[in-house]
Amino acid sequence: MKAVSVQVTDLSKRIGRKQILKQVNFKMQPGHILGLLGPNGAGKTTTIRLMVGLIAKSGGTVTVLGQNIDQHLTEALAHIGTIIETPQFYDYMTGYQNLQQYARASRPPVSKERIDAVVAKVKLTAAIQRKVKTYSLGMRQRLGIAQAILARPAVLLLDEPMNGLDPAGDHDFRVLMQELAAQQVSILISSHILSDIEKLADDLVVLKQGEVVYAGTLAALQARQNAKLILETDNPAQTALVLRHLQLDFTQTKQHFEIPMTTDIRPEVTKALGDAGIGLLTLAKQEVSLEDAYLQLVGEA
Repeated sequence: MKAVSVQVTDLSKRIGRKQILKQVNFKMQPGHILGLLGPNGAGKTTTIRLMVGLIAKSGGTVTVLGQNIDQHLTEALAHIGTIIETPQFYDYMTGYQNLQQYARASRPPVSKERIDAVVAKVKLTAAIQRKVKTYSLGMRQRLGIAQAILARPAVLLLDEPMNGLDPAGDHDFRVLMQELAAQQVSILISSHILSDIEKLADDLVVLKQGEVVYAGTLAALQARQNAKLILETDNPAQTALVLRHLQLDFTQTKQHFEIPMTTDIRPEVTKALGDAGIGLLTLAKQEVSLEDAYLQLVGEA
């Protein structure tokens, strides 16, 4: 049995007559990165806030390293690092002073050496002695990431952590998350940037209107949709006849053909076109992207 660091079971939230979350279930595993996806208003931030006890749940349970947050919230929070919505800091203090303040409140307290190491890790050394009020959005986000990982948490819950990062910062974040996962940290990332989630995530939870519409691996979700064969030839009219003869479904735009693939039909298609004297210009397999699979799930295509 695979180890589970966080178990979310039947998590629900109701405000008045409105059901915000309905029986949300998923788990986080050590060394895995879980992508939490969904349209605006699907309940992603609410889920994270419920997981750390910032708002009261209407039902369900959350356990962190075996500790139910209803009975052991303080103990559970000691193992969690978070970014929830926009990181909040004392603007009149420097970045370093903010981290010192957080370090003193941690149990056990965090050493100066650890602060310096984390500041270097998020590449904020040059600006760490400046007041936070002078920081750009990306710099504040780097400081938020530093704060989240400062106490070496076993679990990270990150809500839109790439917000405001430039391409270099985005790359640095991905590298850092992969390093932490290799150290067996369990990581949840809520993001609208599907391309980053596709590069990072092992597992996915997709919410729609407060309900889980998918919970499983990224690979399994992509496997649910067919890849496509992209084909271009020097004789589109004859190509269409050959594809129909092979009883293949396809869409055509001038000389460009797209053919759904459940098995690798490239050898068969190549031979049939060659036998017909048709010249191949392009023959490529197009894998299903996370965006394709996600849009099918949430119905926004």
